[in-house]
Amino acid sequence: MEWEKLFLSDCERKDKMTKINYIGADHFLLGKDIDFSSKFNELDDRVLHIHGEKDPAVPRESLNFKFSNQIIVKGGDHQMERPDLMEQWLPKAVDFLLGKR
Repeated sequence: MEWEKLFLSDCERKDKMTKINYIGADHFLLGKDIDFSSKFNELDDRVLHIHGEKDPAVPRESLNFKFSNQIIVKGGDHQMERPDLMEQWLPKAVDFLLGKR
């Protein structure tokens, strides 16, 4: 599928950054062939999945697990720290953490 090619291409980038930490391509390539979705079965009720509607790095279609607690952020991409995006998910995430789901 096209998203798989895009994901692999993104994994091979040498310039991955998250704020102040460098993440090398080896880290992403190490787990690219492992399906971690079975790990969520026993934790599903304790996991809140927040996903951008338009995430090019990890499209929702690429996930092998349907979370029972999820928030799909309209117009959201992979980075959802913009105030307009945070308004969509942050109050719901707080409610989840406080047990108000």
